[in-house]
Amino acid sequence: MTWESVLTRNYYIQKRLDLITGPNWFDSGLGLIAPDGPSTTRIFADTNAPVRFYRVQAVRPLALDPKIYPRLADGLRQNSPRGTGEVMFATWENS
Repeated sequence: MTWESVLTRNYYIQKRLDLITGPNWFDSGLGLIAPDGPSTTRIFADTNAPVRFYRVQAVRPLALDPKIYPRLADGLRQNSPRGTGEVMFATWENS
């Protein structure tokens, strides 16, 4: 599965058996996925059912960890105020 992604989001691949019954989507088993770049690809096998529906849910991380987002941290350092090389990380709340 491949989707367009952004470096400031994490993703979950969710699944369900049909689009009619109930509102529940379930985790695919891959857990929280950090983006690969402008597009992200994950390969997985799900053989428990003949048909499945999938969606990708984007979530905002509570903080941007430079260990998880090294490319973003480097970009922020290069564009830091007054050339200090300092990186400021933001915290978001769901609204």
